[in-house]
Amino acid sequence: MHSKNVQVSVVIPTYNRASYVTLAIESVLAQSYQDCEIVVVDDGSTDGTRDVLEPYRDRIRYLYQDNNGVSSARNAGIEEAKGKWIAFLDSDDEWLPDKLEIQMQQAQNYPHVCLHVANMLLINPQQGEIDYYHKIGFDKIIGKFRLVERPLIYLLQYTFAFPSTVVAKKSALLNARLFDEEISLHEDTDLFYRVSLEGPWCIYGSPLIKKFRRNEPSSINLSIKTAHQSYHYKTIVKIQERLQSEKRLTKTEHHAIKKYISRYSFIVGTSLKAEGTSGVRYWFYRGLIAYPKLKTFVKWILYNLPFGVDLIAPKLNASKNKDIKD
Repeated sequence: MHSKNVQVSVVIPTYNRASYVTLAIESVLAQSYQDCEIVVVDDGSTDGTRDVLEPYRDRIRYLYQDNNGVSSARNAGIEEAKGKWIAFLDSDDEWLPDKLEIQMQQAQNYPHVCLHVANMLLINPQQGEIDYYHKIGFDKIIGKFRLVERPLIYLLQYTFAFPSTVVAKKSALLNARLFDEEISLHEDTDLFYRVSLEGPWCIYGSPLIKKFRRNEPSSINLSIKTAHQSYHYKTIVKIQERLQSEKRLTKTEHHAIKKYISRYSFIVGTSLKAEGTSGVRYWFYRGLIAYPKLKTFVKWILYNLPFGVDLIAPKLNASKNKDIKD
């Protein structure tokens, strides 16, 4: 697995996950595809991670840095990687044994593609294994496999790509300017939006990854530490507004982005209302001006009625992953 001219560099960022990171590494070592290296970036762990990785030091490249966040750790791994392709693996996730083999076979079959993404199994102690694409309804769109020339519209409609599920060309990641280290949430969504403009994607409908829902302290899991839903949605709006400045967007993509900025702005408003925080009407207004159409104006009027938000918000949130129709 160690060589100077590897095809795939597997980047595993980790922070205080000594209990799980070796399981992630073992799932890479067990791959049927072996033309790869493993780059583990320790983002300042204090729980003995270095010690548990010692037995693997002849099979991994170990990088240590002061704690600077997962985006910084992933970027450091990308920059040190020797492979033409980068595969990410979160340190609390695991791959099925044929994950890399299937995705690299697709890389050979479709050499013009810049990224390959696969379905995953959500592992929850209370619910067991859940097929993620089936859960969000994406399986009806993709089927077993789909080559998508312009994946951005799908990314706006469905949250279907996660770091542990993708293999991307290093050149595409570099061209897309890597992960934004200033964003503390949805940094992967932000990067995948930009990588979607670098070329076609292959989307594989069968699960190749196990993504675990673990009970971790807030110091490790940022999504637990940031409890307010409005903050999540504000970040999505920020990312999508910035995306509008990309010159390579088609007219259809520009149109879709404006719709989603409007939709998520309304969701921010409903979240703020639920949290009892100020700014509700401001975000409803932002939703209106982002996509100033008759339907949006009607929605804005209804949301500003004293009872309107309570009646409409559940319907809006339930439809977030559905196709947008004119």
